[in-house]
Amino acid sequence: MTDETEVKKQKTFTTSTGITVRIKGIPQLSLDNVRSSVELPKPPQYKIEVAGGDVIWEYHTETTLETSDPKETAENRLLWKRYTEASAKAEALMNERVFKAVVMRGLEVDMPTDNTWLEMQEFLGVKIPTNPLELKYFYIQSEVIGNQDDVERLTEMVMGESGISEEALAEARRSFQGRVSAKDNKPPTFGNGRPRKRKVAK
Repeated sequence: MTDETEVKKQKTFTTSTGITVRIKGIPQLSLDNVRSSVELPKPPQYKIEVAGGDVIWEYHTETTLETSDPKETAENRLLWKRYTEASAKAEALMNERVFKAVVMRGLEVDMPTDNTWLEMQEFLGVKIPTNPLELKYFYIQSEVIGNQDDVERLTEMVMGESGISEEALAEARRSFQGRVSAKDNKPPTFGNGRPRKRKVAK
């Protein structure tokens, strides 16, 4: 069972492993820098030929892959598959980095004064990091955080102390529940509301 208290205006949280950590906010710019450190791929494009011979390039969505040409449709689907796979990997990396920021900058943890926990990890055959920051992160992951509820609650508390919006908090909750999806882009419409002839970008 977990509980939270406030001591000298600093919130604390006791995880499911019984270890209490102190919560502090993270500068918004720092979180933005972490997010922007991962470049998210852009969807494949197709061109729309409009009146007058002009060409407009738009991003594909799941609703724009089908065309009257089976070969073109197959190529669109392949490009979309590669895009969604790359997006999932990029967003997973971003979530991992954001969580590292939450753990390393948003939690104050007292490291053990003895090496009992390290001896147990070594006994289990686990490789122990030598870098001090990596060792702290390893300790929090292996000894402090016990389950997914701890992850979500700690993330929510740190984000809350950082003063981010409710919308961003909701996004953080979704991220750490393991649900990653590409952005839902609306297909463009012209004239009668239907996209014109589409050609996949080479």
